[in-house]
Amino acid sequence: MSRSGRTQPRVEAVLYLYLKVLFILKIITNVVLIFWFWRSTVASISQKFVQPIGKVYPGRHGIL
Repeated sequence: MSRSGRTQPRVEAVLYLYLKVLFILKIITNVVLIFWFWRSTVASISQKFVQPIGKVYPGRHGIL
């Protein structure tokens, strides 16, 4: 039996373990980033742009 034939299953096992750890780290990183930026403002509207809508649609809060 050749030498490379014996080491092939070990390489596959290490590669499988590496990919599994990488996948778990990716999930953990995404969850941490979601919680970190959960309350961050994505976009804001200036009051001068909202004010004309409040005049056209009078409501409890000025919008609709």
